[in-house]
Amino acid sequence: MDELKQIKDRISIVDLISESVNLKKAGRNFKGLCPFHNEKSPSFVVSPERQIWHCFGCGKGGDIFTYLMELDRMEFPQALEILAKRAGVTLSKRPHKSQEQHTRDKLIELHHLTREFYQYVLLSHRVGELARKYLAHRGVTEKLIKTFGLGFAPQQWDSLAKFLLKKKYDQQLLLTSGLVLRGNRGLYDRFRSRIMFPITTHRDETIAFSGRILVPSDREAKYINSPETPIYTKGDTLYGLSITKDAIRKSGQAVIMEGEFDVISSFRVGVTNVVAIKGSALTQAQARLIKRFSEEIVLALDQDSAGIEAAKRGIAVAESQGLEIKVAADLHGKDPDEVAKTHPEILKEALKKNMPYYDFLIANAFASHNPQEAYGKKKITDEVLPWLAHIENVVVQSHYLTLLSQKLGMSEEKLSDLMQRKNKQTKLFVAQPQQTAQVKQQSPEEVIEEHLLALVLQSPDVSGAVTQVGERVDPSDMRHPVIKQIFMALIDAISTVPFDIKAFASTLPAEILPTLDRLYLQEIEVQSDSELFTKELEHVIFAVKKYIVRRKIDETSAKLAQAQNAEQVEVVQTLQQEMEKYTHELKLL
Repeated sequence: MDELKQIKDRISIVDLISESVNLKKAGRNFKGLCPFHNEKSPSFVVSPERQIWHCFGCGKGGDIFTYLMELDRMEFPQALEILAKRAGVTLSKRPHKSQEQHTRDKLIELHHLTREFYQYVLLSHRVGELARKYLAHRGVTEKLIKTFGLGFAPQQWDSLAKFLLKKKYDQQLLLTSGLVLRGNRGLYDRFRSRIMFPITTHRDETIAFSGRILVPSDREAKYINSPETPIYTKGDTLYGLSITKDAIRKSGQAVIMEGEFDVISSFRVGVTNVVAIKGSALTQAQARLIKRFSEEIVLALDQDSAGIEAAKRGIAVAESQGLEIKVAADLHGKDPDEVAKTHPEILKEALKKNMPYYDFLIANAFASHNPQEAYGKKKITDEVLPWLAHIENVVVQSHYLTLLSQKLGMSEEKLSDLMQRKNKQTKLFVAQPQQTAQVKQQSPEEVIEEHLLALVLQSPDVSGAVTQVGERVDPSDMRHPVIKQIFMALIDAISTVPFDIKAFASTLPAEILPTLDRLYLQEIEVQSDSELFTKELEHVIFAVKKYIVRRKIDETSAKLAQAQNAEQVEVVQTLQQEMEKYTHELKLL
């Protein structure tokens, strides 16, 4: 399909992936931490020349389409539409979609229309007047209303249901969306007389809503949210991210708050690198999502006991995802929304003077318990030591043990012993297991054949390297079936036209492309030194040739023994001649 090629040609894979991975130049490629599994050393490689990516940690790889599909868990038709729009390519026909994808698209369309409905009611209808006054009182301007897509759900029993039915959406889709419920008297709206906050993906697709009650009531919850649907999973999104992601990426830091008004009020006073978790604690999915835009977070949660506990849980989750974590603790015991409205300078100063999270944990433990009392010391060590036990860097761990020793008046040795015991007893969190590539067990010959192909593909002169291999080794003698196939194709390719890796890859069967991509991106230590690279290539060609000859000697020896046992005189003579030839070849190597 020419349109696929147009899209690939117009979109830089490095630019696309850089939006979610911090890539750094590594020779002719780029490297970064894999977004699909936890790792501390980068094993994720991107080739701008081939427009491909591969992770040597988890084994995943592909092109711009597979990257988007993996990253956002979408099907190919959706990835195609998104990338076609980005590339400015008009698709000649809409890609076929599964029923699941079709339902998803209709739900997003319905939610977008609902968002417009709620905002119209808030800004342009008399029914929204009280809500407008309430928001104005909280410092939420019309500009902020439009920026964050705020709206108002009327008190009327079924205003949204009637509106959507008039727009020809069927009842089942309305019920699936969770925005409309069915009662004894028919369909009715889930949200009524509430200020509406759209919940969006980082691509600004509206997928759910949160509604805050306008008039306080003992009979109704202050906030209610959309239920989980085919397009919305609680704990997978971050409120405001679609609006603030560029500021987060630019600042290199994401400020994590608790609720919608925390984000909006902070945004109003100039703190724009902010999102809300919309729940009691940061989730694994949210931590993975934020890591796509920044590797550092500042927790600025409510300052009550629940907020502090949420911060602790958030620390555990963020740490398991490899995020650098800091805490804005000096908010004078108030939540960010309140501080932003009354003393914005305090909010900015607290964020600026954030503390490393271990300092926060220690400070909070000492603020909660009396270190002068025996049981106070016990509670402090119970809270702090399990965290310190998880510090991998011995210098950092020693620093905090020294600090704790000084503050408690206990020896570091005793604290260290106690920490080791508590580490065996306490499990703070379950980090996600590392995903590693499931590699089929290979023979030594297959391993070295792969290395040879990697050297050839990454040679400054691929045609020359292929010729050099072909002069010494017959690819049909190779053991690895895929490597054999690629080498034979390479020999044909260099004999006809000037070699071009992208053109060559397009001629290969799809099932062997992952091997080609992986070896093309594989890191080779000697690549930067042309003299060492040449020597390595010669050495590996020699090694491959040597084991092929040895294998032929072994195979011929076995055949010779069989022929001698069968008294096949002519066959024996032929095989003896072959043995002499192979033995002579081996001596020359």
